[in-house]
Amino acid sequence: MVKKETPLDRRRMPFFRLCVCYGCGVLIGFYMDFPAVSVTVVAAMVGILVMVFFWLEVINKRFNHIIIPYLVLFIFLFLGMFGIMVGQSRYQPTYFGNSNLPFLSGIIADEPLYREKTIRFPVHVDYALNNGQTERAIGALMVTVWRDTIDDNYQYGDRIVFQNNSTEISPAWNPRQFDYRLYLEKKQIYRQALLQRTQLEVIGHHEGQVITDFALRIRAHLITKFHHFVGDQTTFQISSALIFGYRTAMATDVLEAFTNTGTIHVLSVSGLHVGIVFMLLNYLLRFMDRWKYGKLLRLTLTLFCIWAYVILTGMAPAILRAGIMIIFFLIASAFEKKQNNLNTLFASALFILIFDPTMLFDIGFQLSYLAVLGLFTLYPLMLRTIRVPQNWVMRQVCQLTFISLAAQLFTAPLALYYFHQFPNLFLLGNLFIALPSTVIMYVGIALAFCPIEEVNALLGLILHQVVQFMFVGLQWIDNLPYAVTKGIHFTGWQVVVSSSAIWLLYLVWMGHQKKLLPILGLTLILLALGVSWNAVRDVDLRMIRIYNTQRNLSMAIIDRGKVTLFSTLDSLTHPQLRFHVWRDLEYYASDLSAIRFVSIRDSVKSGTLIRGGGATILVVENGFSGQEAEVPDILIWRDKRVRRLMDIPKDWTHTTLIFDGIHTAVGLERLQATADSLGLSYYVLKDNFAYFWDKNK
Repeated sequence: MVKKETPLDRRRMPFFRLCVCYGCGVLIGFYMDFPAVSVTVVAAMVGILVMVFFWLEVINKRFNHIIIPYLVLFIFLFLGMFGIMVGQSRYQPTYFGNSNLPFLSGIIADEPLYREKTIRFPVHVDYALNNGQTERAIGALMVTVWRDTIDDNYQYGDRIVFQNNSTEISPAWNPRQFDYRLYLEKKQIYRQALLQRTQLEVIGHHEGQVITDFALRIRAHLITKFHHFVGDQTTFQISSALIFGYRTAMATDVLEAFTNTGTIHVLSVSGLHVGIVFMLLNYLLRFMDRWKYGKLLRLTLTLFCIWAYVILTGMAPAILRAGIMIIFFLIASAFEKKQNNLNTLFASALFILIFDPTMLFDIGFQLSYLAVLGLFTLYPLMLRTIRVPQNWVMRQVCQLTFISLAAQLFTAPLALYYFHQFPNLFLLGNLFIALPSTVIMYVGIALAFCPIEEVNALLGLILHQVVQFMFVGLQWIDNLPYAVTKGIHFTGWQVVVSSSAIWLLYLVWMGHQKKLLPILGLTLILLALGVSWNAVRDVDLRMIRIYNTQRNLSMAIIDRGKVTLFSTLDSLTHPQLRFHVWRDLEYYASDLSAIRFVSIRDSVKSGTLIRGGGATILVVENGFSGQEAEVPDILIWRDKRVRRLMDIPKDWTHTTLIFDGIHTAVGLERLQATADSLGLSYYVLKDNFAYFWDKNK
């Protein structure tokens, strides 16, 4: 009896196990934080293992062939560890952060990000200047330059010399805050520098990777052309992001409209865009099949154009995956070989990780591969088991619906973990943008390469009308009731359990693993219990969170589902609150609009008494008034005069003293010494994690 093959047949997916082992090695190498000597040790172990294998198998012919696959997987595990550890420059003796070198020189390693007041870009350091002598130095850092004029201009590949005032990157000091340090560490950047315009100088140009530098210059020229012919800022932002992956100038309201409708993937150049380009090339070049070597020529030209587009759009993980998969597809088609889509998917992932192991931590990489995994597994299953209407229009609608469901289901756990919201109307949003986004791609490509001014003006007008139609439609969907659910906070274990439930559902639906039904039911029960427990626990929650917002005071009072934020900042939408506080507030409030905001910027100078969350908080900035009627549970001390600590009444023994970020390092030392001498219990908020006070504890 011949065993029936399934889409998940391991024999047809050799790259699956190799990719998983290599990825596990990358994770081990990153999180175990091995010292530099381990790089040599791992390399030696892999080398010895390969030599032993070669000696036993090739020379003595004594090796057990059953062990060979496991040996190969073991080697790939070590290669993954080695790949990520090699890039950890901070353990190398020539790392610039290990010494106080006065000046550094390096190359701008990515397109600079321009803001109203700053310019930010990563720099790969390759040497240092010390007393007129050059020294070898390695490492990368994130540089932020204060803008003097709007004419400040830096480009990828520029060589700069700058003053070395680099510092370590601070971790996230608030709960659920975006951890910028961890984000940069995953890109193997461990330090940052804030520079004035006079502290750096550009001494060279075009010293980056030749192909990337050339592609980015072409893209800059095309974006300038789009800006000229499109005119409208919103249209320019959406079209340049959709066609070229250029999202530097994207406005917040535009991003929110796409995010809340579950269509943000359209603004990230991905496999959809590469597929559109591929179909266009396939149609335009099909006449070559009539020539003697026409098929080979068409294959070569298609590959060249596809990869030119991949490089032009910045080589994001999603488009790299699509480019590599198209290579496999075209080569297999040329040699009339049958290929396994899942094997091709994991092969492309492995090649990308070998080239750059840090891609494993890229959110775009993770979501892109999960989405395509859903398309290659769940989508065909839906087509086989759900009857599709014969009407052409309804059939297209059904297929687009299946595609959206498959991709959204597989990416949902990780998207909830990262973004804490779910677009309830994602089906409507994706169905709506399907046709406009395709039209925008074709019109945009025509505009990019058309040399005729009059035609370009017409194409720009068409592009403007289509983009405005799409954007207005998405805004309408976004404004519908219950368009998006915010404040969803998935933990790591919930991601694992929900992802396991999705796979179990797929296996049961395939009809091959019905015995897994009890396990599927158990995982769903565990997931439901976890969500229910969090909801029940938070009903009677009464607590206070004093956030670390640098020199400003920000304090949230959570009282049985009601959230009030007191801050010395002027509004809830202030950038500091957006970055430091919003994610945590969304966990306790159904929506940010439900949060009561109170500005204490003026009242705090004369002393502010706040009651809520089962506690009394006194904020002191100019000493005591002498009329404090009750003993506070929390005393926030913002007065810089140390001697005034002596005025704290001696019967306030159960009051917790908080020193916030308004104090200098020297001032804090004096305050702490005085508080110690008085026997006061205190908590320092500067360069420290947020302070929590819980009534239930």
